[in-house]
Amino acid sequence: MTPSGISLRTDARDLDALRALLVSLLAQGQQDDALDLVIELLSQLRDNHDALQVRLQTALRQLYGRRSEKSSPEQLALFEKLRGEVPAAATTDTGAAEQPLGGSAWIAL
Repeated sequence: MTPSGISLRTDARDLDALRALLVSLLAQGQQDDALDLVIELLSQLRDNHDALQVRLQTALRQLYGRRSEKSSPEQLALFEKLRGEVPAAATTDTGAAEQPLGGSAWIAL
């Protein structure tokens, strides 16, 4: 709420009340007060917008931001076990196609 009692809600009644207040202030020759009111409302809107931008950026970062991949100790142990079971032929420098444990073909370098 502003000191004049106008809120920043988007209700049409509030906008009508703001318009009526501004017309009244201008009709009474209080242009400076009307201008101060408009500037104050714009300042509040800007601050509200900035706060919402920060909240949106934070939410988007949490939703889509970078994350480190977590591995359980069981997964690491399985990887070490599979790494130790690489066929001996795969370690030779034959240049021939070999079959790794997963079944997909790869070439030994």
